[in-house]
Amino acid sequence: KVSEVLIKNNLISSVGLEFKGSIGIEFMYANNVSIQHNEIYDVPYIGISAGIGWEGSWSDNSTSMADSEIIHNKIVGAMSVAKEGGSIYTNNRHNNIKKKYGLIISENYIDELSNPPPSRKQAPIHHDEGSDNILVKKNIIETTRPNYIWVHKSCKIEEACEKLKLKL
Repeated sequence: KVSEVLIKNNLISSVGLEFKGSIGIEFMYANNVSIQHNEIYDVPYIGISAGIGWEGSWSDNSTSMADSEIIHNKIVGAMSVAKEGGSIYTNNRHNNIKKKYGLIISENYIDELSNPPPSRKQAPIHHDEGSDNILVKKNIIETTRPNYIWVHKSCKIEEACEKLKLKL
């Protein structure tokens, strides 16, 4: 099993010039992943994706992801082509073994004003079916979308009170 992964201090820009489903950074079926201090610009789909597989809160067979974080990243111009998703996207249960939450999304900056997404559906932080055991806190988001976070009805997500939303 993949574990103890650090993705740090990268500049990712203009991916997916031919394949419009390209993602800036993606991890799935891994434990203890830390994605931090990356800058992601102009991606047609998701900026950072954590997990795949609808093994969420209703399933007890998801032991594939645990104790990860997405912190201190800058995402500008994600979702420039795709109509469903977010600058940060989650799918799957994120188990907590050593930490209180299986995935922490904290202190990221998301700019959707520079290159607005073609759809106002969903939100910059998108928790799809099965997302579970995730803490979202202290993110700065600039968007014209009506929501800054979208959560599928079956998800269990906690939002901390100190979050900040900039909506222009």
